[in-house]
Amino acid sequence: MKLALFGGSFNPVHNGHVALASAVMEILSYDKILLIPALMSPLKRREDYIEPYHRMEMLKLAFSGKDWAEISPCEIHRTGPSYTVDTINEIYRSHEFEGKPGLIVGDDWVDGFVRWRRVDEIVANVDLIVARREGGAQEFPYPCTFLQNPIVTVSSTEIRQLRKEGKSVSEHVPSAVESYMVEHNLYGY
Repeated sequence: MKLALFGGSFNPVHNGHVALASAVMEILSYDKILLIPALMSPLKRREDYIEPYHRMEMLKLAFSGKDWAEISPCEIHRTGPSYTVDTINEIYRSHEFEGKPGLIVGDDWVDGFVRWRRVDEIVANVDLIVARREGGAQEFPYPCTFLQNPIVTVSSTEIRQLRKEGKSVSEHVPSAVESYMVEHNLYGY
């Protein structure tokens, strides 16, 4: 089985996440994508996070019906910040796959990638997939595949702000995710 790892805060999951995962499946022919929500990203502000349970539930709704998508709570079950290198090591222990797993990284993270914990160990143990988010970076100091995915211009930050302002997010998230946000009064109104 060819496995790709897609981690992030997913705070909240949005159409860009779904489109990117679908592009990895279609363009690079992976068999499964493991979606891994972070308990707490060491590189993001903590006050914006909602409970991991809600982020997991929204991921399930966003990827419902996609049998190639699996959601892993491995980072949520660990305490402290979510470091990619620890997650990769855990995936090697807990999953069977052929070759190295792919690791999806947005081009907006390329410049900061060298600051990730034990970056050389990460690079040695995965096939890096650099996805277009902003359309910029096509240079990277590590071996990688530059994914020519469609760019979906939406961010979780933008969605949280729209919700705080009482505005609709229907064009940015799957309808089931928006309904869940409204039902649980997440991110604002």
